[in-house]
Amino acid sequence: MPQHLMVPIPDHVSSEEASTVGLGAIAVHAVRQVAPQFGETLVLIGAGILGQLIAQIAKAAGCRVIVYDLLAERCEMAERLGIRHIATSPEKVKEHLTNLTENMGADAVIVCAGGKTGDLIDQALEWVRDRGKVLLVGDVKPDFSRDLMFGKEAQVLISRAGGPGRYDPIYERKGVDYPYGYVRWTEGRNMAEYIRLISEGDIQVKPLISAIFPVERCEEAFRRYAEDPVDLLGAVLAYPAAVSGTELKVKEQLTKEGGSR
Repeated sequence: MPQHLMVPIPDHVSSEEASTVGLGAIAVHAVRQVAPQFGETLVLIGAGILGQLIAQIAKAAGCRVIVYDLLAERCEMAERLGIRHIATSPEKVKEHLTNLTENMGADAVIVCAGGKTGDLIDQALEWVRDRGKVLLVGDVKPDFSRDLMFGKEAQVLISRAGGPGRYDPIYERKGVDYPYGYVRWTEGRNMAEYIRLISEGDIQVKPLISAIFPVERCEEAFRRYAEDPVDLLGAVLAYPAAVSGTELKVKEQLTKEGGSR
C-alpha cells in the first residue's frame, strides 16, 4: 500500500469506525467541492450513510444543514447526530429555507440520492439561491432543466470520489504525492482529515453502522441493503483475523456487537 494512502489510527478510534475512511474521504471531498463559508445554508438530498457523513462534516464546518430524505427513520438518525433541520417532504424543505434564508434559497444543494431521471437536480435548482451550487455525489442522471440553471446562473458540479489523486496510478500505485503548496487536499490528506474528525468527536460514525457481516456473507449484506434500507444503513465486512491477537480481539468484538442485529 503506497504511503500516501495509509492513515494512522489513534488508539481511541475503533477499527470499525476507521473502516469507513473510504466513504469519509468522499464525504470530505464533496464538502470541499461546494466550498461552503461559515454560516451558509446547505440542503442535503439523501440521508444514506454517505449523506449522513456529509451532513455532519458540513455542520462541523459551521454550516446550517437541512437533511431531506423520504425515509423518516434516516431523517431521525440525522437529528440524533445533531442535524437540527430535517425534512421528509419538499414542502418541509421549503419551509426550512424560508425560515433560515428569508426565502433566498440554499447556498448549495448536495444530491446524495440516486435516480434515473434529472428530477432531483431540477428540485435542487429550485431550492438553490441565485448563483448557488448544486453538487452531484449520488448516481443520478445529469439531465436537468437548462432554464432553471440559466435563470439563477447556478453551477452544477460533480464530486469525483475522495479527492485529487483518485484514479491517478502515479499517485495511488506508485505513491508519488502532489506538491502540498499546489494541491492542499489530496485523497490521502482527506482520509487523514476524516480520521481526525472522528478522533476529536466532531462526527459520529458508530451509530451509522447497523450490522457487521463476515466477508463470506457479503452477498447477504448487499441484498439486505437493497431490500430493507431502513434496517441497514451501513454495514462492515469483517475479514478473517490471522495476523495478531489484537486483530482477533477486534473481530470478536465486532461480531459480538453485530450479532444481535
